[in-house]
Amino acid sequence: MNTQRGVTLIELILFIVIMGIALTGVLTAMVASTQSSVDPLKMQQGVNIAESYMEEILSKPFLDPYSVSTIPDVSTVPLCPTPPSERKFYDNVCDYKGQIQHAVVSDQFGDPIIGLEDFTITVDIDETESWTASETHPIPVGDVMRVKVTVYHDSFGSLSFTGYRTRYGYS
Repeated sequence: MNTQRGVTLIELILFIVIMGIALTGVLTAMVASTQSSVDPLKMQQGVNIAESYMEEILSKPFLDPYSVSTIPDVSTVPLCPTPPSERKFYDNVCDYKGQIQHAVVSDQFGDPIIGLEDFTITVDIDETESWTASETHPIPVGDVMRVKVTVYHDSFGSLSFTGYRTRYGYS
């Protein structure tokens, strides 16, 4: 009795075709997973950029320090004087108003940050709204500024952070 061991040519071809189809499905899923794993990294970078700008802006005084020091009556200090020409000289919240619109991400001295060129940022300052913290203690117009920082990237679109800076004391 002659028993042969091994596979026939047809079985071998069927095995190769089935394995090719299976590997194609697995590799397609791996490529899609790898491509979408970049998005969370870009999103986290966008969040960090927005938080950084927000922290920088909200840490500035409410009123221009120079105006406060040169005008005897603090109640007559202009809310938003003309801002300096360079960001490194910004010294109050209003200096950012209208100055950063669809700009490349940069440090506080205005120097672009290498590796973040594909992000853009917009900063909006609104000093015309009032804010009601409670029914009995509204904060009037002129004593609160809404700061909105928007970061844009092609992979996630845009994300916005909003914060408020209030006038307390004379700052």
